Amino acid sequence: MTTTIYVSIGRNVGKAPMARPSWNNFAEEVVYAVENYHGNIFFRGYGQGAYDGTTEDSYVVGATIAEGMLIHLRTVLAELAEKYSQECIALVSGDTDFIGATNYDGERS
Repeated sequence: MTTTIYVSIGRNVGKAPMARPSWNNFAEEVVYAVENYHGNIFFRGYGQGAYDGTTEDSYVVGATIAEGMLIHLRTVLAELAEKYSQECIALVSGDTDFIGATNYDGERS
């Protein structure tokens, strides 16, 4: 069975942004980690986030992954958090519900 995941990382180390080369490497290593555990990436992108009251650059990867691979991915993400001096990396996982258009009585149109 597969599950949908989102991995979100922030650029700051403490209250200051990490250097651009480190930030780019961090994002690439997150992508590699997801792909390495057979994740099918459907989204990745940069944006703005907030953690502990501080705004920072963020990077998010969305993917589907086999549930059995999640424990391995968690281990690698913990290692990346340590490597890049991060307090944490956000990992959201869950089932995906596909919602289609319905007519007034709840039947699929």
